[in-house]
Amino acid sequence: MLRWILTVLCITFMFGCDGMTKGCAAPDSIASRRADSSHVYKVVGLEQNAQPAPGNDQVYGTGWYPNIEVDDTGGIHLAWTNAEYGDVMYARWDPEAHRTRDVQVVEREGAAGSFLKLALGPKGEPILAYYNQTTHQLRLAHRPKDWRTKALESKLDKVENESVDFEIQQRGNAQKKETRQLSKKSSNTSKVKKAKGKPSGTNAVESFLEAQKNAREVKSDHEPPMGEGWLGENVAYGEFVGIGTSLVIDSEGSPHILFYHPDAKHGDRLRYARRHRNMEGFSEEHLGRFKVLTLDEDLGASHKIQTGFWVGSDEVIASYAAWQGINIELRLAIVDLKSDSVQVIEPKRKKEVDGYTSTLSVHDNTIDVYSVVSGASALAHFQLNRENPVIPMERKTLLSRPGPTSITRLAKGETFILTWGHGDTRNEGPGLWLLKSTSYNAPLEKVVLDEGKLEEPWLDTASRDGVLWAVWTSPDMHSMKLYRHK
Repeated sequence: MLRWILTVLCITFMFGCDGMTKGCAAPDSIASRRADSSHVYKVVGLEQNAQPAPGNDQVYGTGWYPNIEVDDTGGIHLAWTNAEYGDVMYARWDPEAHRTRDVQVVEREGAAGSFLKLALGPKGEPILAYYNQTTHQLRLAHRPKDWRTKALESKLDKVENESVDFEIQQRGNAQKKETRQLSKKSSNTSKVKKAKGKPSGTNAVESFLEAQKNAREVKSDHEPPMGEGWLGENVAYGEFVGIGTSLVIDSEGSPHILFYHPDAKHGDRLRYARRHRNMEGFSEEHLGRFKVLTLDEDLGASHKIQTGFWVGSDEVIASYAAWQGINIELRLAIVDLKSDSVQVIEPKRKKEVDGYTSTLSVHDNTIDVYSVVSGASALAHFQLNRENPVIPMERKTLLSRPGPTSITRLAKGETFILTWGHGDTRNEGPGLWLLKSTSYNAPLEKVVLDEGKLEEPWLDTASRDGVLWAVWTSPDMHSMKLYRHK
């Protein structure tokens, strides 16, 4: 508690670049415009005047920890946590009908879904990492590409209509009669023509609510904690293990997980988990088998910390925060995948709040790092050489008073930064902003996606074929929004 109070005081009194470091000049003026409202969708939410779920003393909402990924075919994948029931959720977004499809419950037992991250395998299969607060396990879940075939083979003797609407079978039980009834209902539903034009955000949420309602109606009393077609495994154990999780699936389909492991005995550690050598990524015989390395220790951790993570063929690179006393120090860790040796790179400057939120990208021989410096004072950007990585004293200030940040780099070199900004009380209020940068020294362009203060927002971005997608929510929104930028 003392650490938290002192850090808050430190952040409060460090709201300017002047006392931080040399080279932190005021950001350049940014050209700003509002987002086209026809490209903003409210995709996941609650019913109007929703009441707390059984056992809850308040309405927590849904859409927490939103994640978005786009596969090679342009398919859009979403994942989030339903905080009302403690469920981990997955769905596809239909950009033509403007609605969620294939809504799935990934894990439903206990309070699951904190620190959620979504990634895709080489064939577009969804893979999720998250913390189960009830069991104190960092979990990894995946759904094989052929899950529907296996599920139908095990549950149905005969399928009359292959276009089964799986939205209403996500919590299906093992009774064939009920499953066939849902199949029949789905075949009737599939005959309805798609409505032309863009439904309002309310209609998009209504279609989602209908799928979720049907799912809960078919829940049995003895179903497993994992949703239909999903396989789960434990990665690590401990209270709040998984803070700051980052998840990457390599080109071979093998998972790489970066996370904080709070430990009263050894201090909070930054750890890295991957399969043992010569193990396939998600073969059933290898589930639950990980090699876990400690990259750094005695760090301190908080549920708001955000890490950066990149996986190459011969090394992995992580950006993270070392929380020591009232100081939060940005560090980098580089792991040689052949020898498992770890190189920790510490900054030369000390006694500041840096790296509480960080992210990175790697292209050619350059490492781009973005971090929130001096609490909520500045979003800074710097570059390192991979052959001689040294955290520089000088940074380029992109934005004053930012919050959580997501970075996506497009193939043609453009970089998009999604962040919640506190705003300038004299000229501009707080809001959710999408910043576009064409090069390191180029001026930024800003699109305002949402306005007003958000309580501890979560956000994510993904892109494919020059189109950027963004999702965001916060506990006070009780819903999740999506934006398409082209």
